[in-house]
Amino acid sequence: MNEIETKSFEVIKVMITVLNEESGSKATIAKFYKLGTKKNGDKYITITGIPDFYKRNAESLVEDAITIKINDPLRLRGTLIGGKPKHNELVVTSISSDDEVVIYQVTNKENLNGYAVSTNWVDDVADRIEVIFPRMPKIIELKISPEYFEAQRSGVKNFEIRKNDRGYRVDDVLWLKEYDPEKKQYTGNTLKRKITYITSYKQQEDYVVLGTAPIKKENN
Repeated sequence: MNEIETKSFEVIKVMITVLNEESGSKATIAKFYKLGTKKNGDKYITITGIPDFYKRNAESLVEDAITIKINDPLRLRGTLIGGKPKHNELVVTSISSDDEVVIYQVTNKENLNGYAVSTNWVDDVADRIEVIFPRMPKIIELKISPEYFEAQRSGVKNFEIRKNDRGYRVDDVLWLKEYDPEKKQYTGNTLKRKITYITSYKQQEDYVVLGTAPIKKENN
């Protein structure tokens, strides 16, 4: 798991519901969690307090389910990382048609296939659930000399050596803008290249090599 770099003051609203599908009863609580940022640029929240809320409101610790609704534009683009059953329970996590995460223990004896049914599953699985919202690729504008621009355009050159001051990441897009140093102005010619690989091997301090590839269906 990535190391944590910073924590922001942004918050995400999360609706946590204990649901009994058979009786239709449910209990819901709204909680707010700080949105943090990992070193690789991914955002994340850590949902806590689910087991206590579940135990207070579940009619049956074996049969009731937990649903989690993330009220944020990031929504379920995120990845859930929770615990794993420790007592041989069969626990299922799914996403419903209305974008709710549903976590429940399988209790149907015909589907257990050697798994146990217990009341411990919620502590094991939902004590801390981390939701990671992957950083989306970004477009980075870069100045480039005519000779290097032409080498990129012709396909002879498939890399850039740049100062590592833009937070480069694989899948980011480099918007290369040709610049004439003699006229001290941009020519108007541009290229877009996708970053496919990043290394600092044998580079001077704070510099990286960016492997690049053309963007499909690019017209230049």
